[in-house]
Amino acid sequence: MDIAIGMDVDGPVEKAIERATQLRSLGFTRMWSSQIFGPDTLTVLAIVGRELRDLDLGTAVVPIHTRHPTMLAAQARTVQDAIGGRLSLGIGLSHKAVVEGMWGFSFDRPAHYMREYLDALAPMLRGETVASKGERVSATTMGTIGPRDVRAPSLLVAALAPKMLEMAGTVTDGTLTWMTGVKTIGDHVVPTINAAAAAAGRPKPRVVCSLPISVTGRRRPRRCGTLRNPRPSARTVARTRPSRCHRVLSGVSRRRSRPRCNVRRAPGVLVDELIQIE
Repeated sequence: MDIAIGMDVDGPVEKAIERATQLRSLGFTRMWSSQIFGPDTLTVLAIVGRELRDLDLGTAVVPIHTRHPTMLAAQARTVQDAIGGRLSLGIGLSHKAVVEGMWGFSFDRPAHYMREYLDALAPMLRGETVASKGERVSATTMGTIGPRDVRAPSLLVAALAPKMLEMAGTVTDGTLTWMTGVKTIGDHVVPTINAAAAAAGRPKPRVVCSLPISVTGRRRPRRCGTLRNPRPSARTVARTRPSRCHRVLSGVSRRRSRPRCNVRRAPGVLVDELIQIE
C-alpha cells in the first residue's frame, strides 16, 4: 500500500509550490488535490509537477459537469505531458446541491450521465478518435486530443454505489473513496470493483482511499475521527506513528497495544493507496 498526502492548492501558485516542496522534503512523493471553488487544480499540478520532477500527482476529484469531455481530455493530456507522465485523473459527479443549485445543470440519473461522459472521455485520454452520441453527453473528434506522444493518464472515478463501482471497474483504472469505513471497503468496494474488472477482462483496479488524520502526542492513538488538532503541520504528520485506521486498512492486526510497524511497509490487503488529509 502506498501512502500519499493531500495537497492544498488554494492561494497563490507560489504557495502551492512551497507546500509541495515542504511535503517532498518530508518524504512524500505522492500528492492528491481536489477541485472545489479555488484555483484550477490541474493547472496548478502542471506547474508543481514541472518544478518537482519526481512527484506522482493526482486529482481527487475534478467534477465533470462543468467540463466537456473534450476539454478535460485536452487538459489532462497536456498536464500529463508537462509533468512527465505522472498524472492520475480522478473525476466525480459532485453533489446535487452544487450541480443544480450553483451550476444550473440537471443532476438527473447521475450514473447514466457518468457512463455517457466516460464513453467519450476514456478513449480521448488514450489518444483515440471518438464518435460518441448520448442523450446528454456527445462528442466527436477528428484525431488525438491534446499532445500526441503522451501516455494516457490513469483514470479513476469516485464511486460507492454498486452501479458506479461496476462502471469504474469496467471502464476505468479504479476508484477513489472519501471517509469510507474499513468494513465497507473490504466487504463492498473492493469485491464489487474487482469483480467488474475481471468480468470485463481488465487488470485489477486501483482503490485509492482518502481519510482525514488526527495528530496527537499521546502514546496511545486516539480513536479515528476525534480531532484534537484539526490542522496539524505536515512535519508533525510525517513524524507520527501509524494511527489505528492506518493499521487496519493496511492489514496490520488491531490487537497490538503499540503500533510497531511502519505504515509505509505494511502489506496492502484492502487498498492500493491511502491519502492522508492533514
